[in-house]
Amino acid sequence: MDYRPVLGLDTSAINQLADDPNSNRLVSDITTRYRVRLPFMSVAETIATKSPSRRGELRRRCCDLLQGGGDIMAPHHEILRKMVSRFERSLPVGVENVLVRMAAAEREILTNPESFDDALATEERSEARANERIFARMWTDARKAFDPATVTGEAMPASVSELLALLQRGTAFWNMASDLYNRTSSQPGDRAIVEKFFRECAPFRAATIAIVAAQFDRCVPAKSGPSLRSGRNDTFMANCLPFCDEFVTHDGGQLACYREVARIAELPTVVRSYDELVSGFYVIGGGSGRSA
Repeated sequence: MDYRPVLGLDTSAINQLADDPNSNRLVSDITTRYRVRLPFMSVAETIATKSPSRRGELRRRCCDLLQGGGDIMAPHHEILRKMVSRFERSLPVGVENVLVRMAAAEREILTNPESFDDALATEERSEARANERIFARMWTDARKAFDPATVTGEAMPASVSELLALLQRGTAFWNMASDLYNRTSSQPGDRAIVEKFFRECAPFRAATIAIVAAQFDRCVPAKSGPSLRSGRNDTFMANCLPFCDEFVTHDGGQLACYREVARIAELPTVVRSYDELVSGFYVIGGGSGRSA
């Protein structure tokens, strides 16, 4: 049995690792200390890289991490489908109960580099842009509800926690959560069912809270604190957090967003920056060791 803690890396962290002057040594140290888990979306975004040489470099780094005993997680919608399927059969929906490893994707990236060509990269970029446009349009009407010129008599939520509490008091949050749940359920779930699933299923809880964080960042004016700006892929990818002991990103907005999600959803996952990860290792004159 592998007792190494599980480390998730997003696309920005993979890019930063590839650019790091001590990249080879860091990969060795990382795979010695951790079992690396790559979200499918992170791998897909590296495949979408326009430059063939850069795309090949990122693929090789992903291969290095996988060959160190790592794996690729299923896409967010497949994780949700598996969780809902178990829940409908009254089976436990803890992260330890669901197999999310995507062995077919691992074999493809390890053994078939020719398939990651310009045509696939173009297709991935086109799909990502279309999905991002749809995601951005989601907030157009929602933003009107927080327009200071039209909202009177109620204070603006000052945090993601306050916005979540506000939305959960009414129907807005549960309508959104029900929509996600019902996309993969065999039969529609009512509010009581969705509330129960929210309480019991940490990946679902993380994903729905990440959507609220996106709404807070994009719709609530005059906010204080760091930006929580996270794109469509990163927002839905939040359901990967409970499957990792630690999750690393080099994107400031995603870092702040995921830390807030982990806190509100009461996840044990530690969300770290790439610099925080690397500070746990040191490289001197070609040698390496671990800090105390």
